[in-house]
Amino acid sequence: MYLVVLGHTYLLPNGVHNFIFAFHVPMFFFLCGLVDKHEKAMRDVVIGSFWNLIIPYLVYSGIYLIYRTVFLTYTTGFDIHIFCSYLMGIILGNGYHTIISRSPFVPGWFLIGLFFTKIFFVTCKNRKAIVLFSLLSILVAYVLKLFSIDLWWSIDCAILVFSIFLPFVTVANKYAPILLGKTKASRKEV
Repeated sequence: MYLVVLGHTYLLPNGVHNFIFAFHVPMFFFLCGLVDKHEKAMRDVVIGSFWNLIIPYLVYSGIYLIYRTVFLTYTTGFDIHIFCSYLMGIILGNGYHTIISRSPFVPGWFLIGLFFTKIFFVTCKNRKAIVLFSLLSILVAYVLKLFSIDLWWSIDCAILVFSIFLPFVTVANKYAPILLGKTKASRKEV
């Protein structure tokens, strides 16, 4: 978490900044994969993830939009074009600025990307599907980046990190109880 904050401050030398950015996003998806539970039904995943990921994204983006509007109105006067570009940024859900939008909550793409990654994951019912989805997600992500195609709501990001998230959530669900000492024998003792 500290590395993410440091990486977004832009106070570090380029080499250190680039090093942090090379692994902090895969690390977050790796950790999310380790703590995710695969036994949930699709409906539970969608509803739970919506409340835990999309609602915080919308609330924080809305708060920032209000702050930004008040700040800009106070300093430079209200500009409907800037307001609309931030509003469009919330709707598109991208973590960067485009011709038609500005992202009010740049790190929010992670929440949206994780939301779609979890939905993609819950559709995998067996190991063959997991391997196939992982390989397919790498191929699709490569083609999207090759042709500079960006999808709204960070779906391109979700496709890219799917191959990181899948193996770790699979391993975690199988071995986490062993690593945490929560075997059937240890549960009987409690």
